[in-house]
Amino acid sequence: MSRPAPILSAFVAVVILLLTHLLLLLHLEPALTWFYPLVWWSYIFIVDGFVFRRKGRSLIWASGRQIDGRFWLMALGSAVIWLIFEAFNLRLENWWYHDVPPLRLIRWTGTIISFATVIPLLAETERLLNSFRCFDRATATGIRITPGLLLASQAAGALMLLACLLVPRYAFPLVWGGFALLIDPINYRAGAPSLLRDWETNHPGRTYRLLTAGLIAGLLWELWNFWAVARWTYTVPFVGEWKLFEMPMLGFLGFPPFALEAFVLYQLFCRPWNASIWPRPSANAPMRRPSRALTLLAIMLVLLFCVIVLLAIDRHTILSFADGSTRQ
Repeated sequence: MSRPAPILSAFVAVVILLLTHLLLLLHLEPALTWFYPLVWWSYIFIVDGFVFRRKGRSLIWASGRQIDGRFWLMALGSAVIWLIFEAFNLRLENWWYHDVPPLRLIRWTGTIISFATVIPLLAETERLLNSFRCFDRATATGIRITPGLLLASQAAGALMLLACLLVPRYAFPLVWGGFALLIDPINYRAGAPSLLRDWETNHPGRTYRLLTAGLIAGLLWELWNFWAVARWTYTVPFVGEWKLFEMPMLGFLGFPPFALEAFVLYQLFCRPWNASIWPRPSANAPMRRPSRALTLLAIMLVLLFCVIVLLAIDRHTILSFADGSTRQ
């Protein structure tokens, strides 16, 4: 009897993960250039297989040996969503990339593949915590979501993000949380999966799991980045002296709220297709889908945005290339 696809892919991922670390220790390719996507895609499939073993459900595999098409959409949305934060970093100047591939086509391909891991790894970590019933008993009785609360949340989120752009030296931490306050009310009104609706329907556990998943992912991000050759470093005002790996200690406080942002931005990205693959613990209002013309326009604008940000990263955020050259 053949093994289920999630279990088989997890075994393969374990082998790739171990081999990647061995190649890095021996200072051999492809681990030198592609360490980040190799370890994180391995992690995603390993955790997916483990969760499947515990719960009988897979985030990646729809049935048989076919990967769920919504998972590819999650990966695509992940790349687009992280590019939003890269765009903010052009103003914040908090992180920089080193020893990346010098050829643009290879570099951009690797960049998209790497950024495509962000949402899946957070989703898989949250589902892993869920498989152990973490925060299942959390309650939120008496929470009432009013139009005034939604407007206040959006105003606070917008002001936080605006402050990041106007006074980045002092307001840079607000980028980690501003999008959650700004976007989740949009998801709530549209009937999309929403953290506010989770709280309203007495299901706050997902919020707590996301916060925990963000911290777990942040620790692993920085651990694996510390040993990588192609990696990133930080220049964070006021808090850069005390570090764990490359990250200033206080910087780890940004990972939990980032996980909330990743969730709400992903739900917004999936809305045109009603294609969220993230399991929903609470009832949702009827989904209102945008028109086909609006969806097509949004796709074109997203593609243009991605190209512009990738060009800007090449010019402003990359400090050195794998061939020894530096940014001019």
